[in-house]
Amino acid sequence: QNLSEKEKKELEQTLAKRYSAKGVILQEKIDKKLLGGFRIEVNDEVIDFTLRNQMNKLEEYLTRPV
Repeated sequence: QNLSEKEKKELEQTLAKRYSAKGVILQEKIDKKLLGGFRIEVNDEVIDFTLRNQMNKLEEYLTRPV
């Protein structure tokens, strides 16, 4: 599901404040493989709140050697 205009505006403001940027350009891309959530890439930083990433971390935790 695409972000609403209100959500886009709030995200732009949050990112501009976080990165001390004068402006933010959002590029939305729907990737059904991520299952849900969102992923933000800014320069070399990745903020990954996707369901796929959470499931991968849980799998790593459950299958790690004891």
